[in-house]
Amino acid sequence: MEPLGNVGLDQINLTEGPAFEYDEQGLVTAYHQSHDQSSTLTIKVLSIIGGIIATLSFLVFLGLSGVYESTTGLIILGIVFITVSVVLNVNYDRLILDTFSVTTLISGYAMLAFSLVTVEVDFSLACGLIILIGLVALYLTQNFLYSFINVLVICSSLFAILLDLQTPVLIYIYLSLTAMALVYIFFNEANIITMRNRLSSLYDAVRIGLIFSFVALLSWTQNPEMLDINPSMFWVTSIVNSLLLFYLIYHILDLLVVQTIVSRILIYGLTLLILVGIVFIPTISGSLLILLLCYMVQYRLGLVIGIISLIVAVSKFYYDLNITLLNKSILLFFTGIAFLVLFLLTSKILKTDE
Repeated sequence: MEPLGNVGLDQINLTEGPAFEYDEQGLVTAYHQSHDQSSTLTIKVLSIIGGIIATLSFLVFLGLSGVYESTTGLIILGIVFITVSVVLNVNYDRLILDTFSVTTLISGYAMLAFSLVTVEVDFSLACGLIILIGLVALYLTQNFLYSFINVLVICSSLFAILLDLQTPVLIYIYLSLTAMALVYIFFNEANIITMRNRLSSLYDAVRIGLIFSFVALLSWTQNPEMLDINPSMFWVTSIVNSLLLFYLIYHILDLLVVQTIVSRILIYGLTLLILVGIVFIPTISGSLLILLLCYMVQYRLGLVIGIISLIVAVSKFYYDLNITLLNKSILLFFTGIAFLVLFLLTSKILKTDE
């Protein structure tokens, strides 16, 4: 990397004048830290996989050793494991210790949850306790892997409480609020990062954690036979997703400087046509929302998650259609043509506005 006092900063300096000040050494340090974190993404993913495998092996060992027969022992072990993982993350910053702390964290949550269910503690109360522990752990540590696991635990526990209440509308409200939270986070990315507080330190972990949770839970709700919920209420989440998509498209068109009224009306009309067709399939509209959000800020990992989620959602929709294979093929063929036409039209519109 060239020194940060290069063409870009020199240009800003000339534009802003002598009043422009910056910490060059701080920028260099921040850049190298960001670069190091990006370069070790594969290692981090492998660390998570390794931590999960080690956790499963350890839990099997505990089962074989008869520890599960002692509920009190499980509760104590669970609390000790979670505490040890917090201490390790607060005091050390090493990749091998990250793997170990993730392993102890997942093991601690698993043992604590199992023991609470075994002693017949109220299910919602048990989930609430785990959420509280997750929030405390999230506040105390800013490690990416550790915080990511805690975000997943908090979101899934809250979802479990809503399932236990057996009030389907609360589930759809929760998913809608998660979608709105994602839009808020993405649109206020710069402000959050520059806050220089705990929230800014946790931004990356919270963002990817919310994306994973939103996609996973949204996909789960598409299996009403597993959740005993009314599928006729799917439109609630779809409506919220659709409104957020229109809001997002409006800003993306501004970013792309699409100014002609005809172009905007055409894009909005095509979007409305697509969204009306998938009003009872919130997984597709949710996947499109993730795709556009990540495209707007050029977040590659989110784009990959959005693409995979969209493929899975469309495939499930195609599989669940109660029509013949021939009709499915015809529908898929014309849908592909429609998307190709949409791509060509939007490409032509964008080139015209350039």
